[in-house]
Amino acid sequence: MTMRARTSSSRLGKEVNKAQTGDTIVFSYAGHGGQEPAPPDRHDKIHIESFLLGHFEPNGPGTRERIVDDEVLG
Repeated sequence: MTMRARTSSSRLGKEVNKAQTGDTIVFSYAGHGGQEPAPPDRHDKIHIESFLLGHFEPNGPGTRERIVDDEVLG
């Protein structure tokens, strides 16, 4: 299976994109997950799942401190 991260500028995305055929990626997460309203361009979903990271803020640059479902599920 070929997997490429949708957010290639993220740390996780950079690591995923370095993987070669036969590599195994182990991702361990400790934190809080939840659901949030899907962005307007996501007509296929009402809510998306997200994992909130340590520096998450509800407004401003800290909003990028989360991993949303498509970044994990590819």
